[in-house]
Amino acid sequence: MDEEQVVRQKEHLCGVVTLYYPTYLHVKNLETYAHFLQKLVVVDNSPHPDYGLHQKLLEYVPHAAIIAPCENLGVAAALNRGVEKAIDEGFSWLLTMDQDSFFPEAVARRFFGAFRHLDTATVAVVAPGHNTTLDDGAACRFEPKFEVMTAGNLVNLNLIPEIGLFDERLFIDAVDHDFCIRAGIKGYAVLEAVNCCMGHQPGELYNGSFLWGRKKKTFSIHSPKRMYFIVRNSLYLLRTYKGCNDKELRGLRRHMHARISRCIRYSPRRLEYARFILMAYVDFFFGRYGNRVGI
Repeated sequence: MDEEQVVRQKEHLCGVVTLYYPTYLHVKNLETYAHFLQKLVVVDNSPHPDYGLHQKLLEYVPHAAIIAPCENLGVAAALNRGVEKAIDEGFSWLLTMDQDSFFPEAVARRFFGAFRHLDTATVAVVAPGHNTTLDDGAACRFEPKFEVMTAGNLVNLNLIPEIGLFDERLFIDAVDHDFCIRAGIKGYAVLEAVNCCMGHQPGELYNGSFLWGRKKKTFSIHSPKRMYFIVRNSLYLLRTYKGCNDKELRGLRRHMHARISRCIRYSPRRLEYARFILMAYVDFFFGRYGNRVGI
């Protein structure tokens, strides 16, 4: 895609990115894709925003619109702010991002140039791949998926009245999966460019042990409060969409149980994890949603 095509392309694209106590490195992530967009909505969910960093962000991305509510609205509400603003300003597609994700230049050109060749009238979400070992540098090859992660998604705003907004009750975790499943139920495709992969800043790895150090494991781990949302919202998906795609839902259940097992077996904070996981089950049972743990 040459520079003229980039200019034409960005006239049709808006983006939204959710921040939470961002750093300068996160601002640099925004630069990797902002020039492919006509507008970028930045929702800073930090309870105490860094306004100096906001000014620096606007220097790098002058077409950004920053929303700083001085509280953590959650991922779903932040994405909905972007959806509503993009629709109000006449955009048809919205790029959804998180602060830890970025596009290598070559991948961005391939991805943003390729999705226009799809039959977008039948597509609700177009996503890049996330396994960089599969990126072969060739033209994007799209495959249908049950669900995809938020980072890098292009959401078809023309279908929002039919599919609905992101579910703010979920707050964080499974927000993207819920949206994709609803799109599929309505008969729209969720596509992923499996060989055209974006990048992520790797999270911290945790070295845990079990049985007094006899069994050790290295893995990424979420905080006990994040595990609350992962468990509660996974249970919500499993109940709400039972029968939609039982094979995929069984995989979701196994993934949830594996995460619970790692936290309980390998973390020295296993009692704290157990408390929040139990709370997730209780709140799910009683239908209590939103930010129940003050994250």
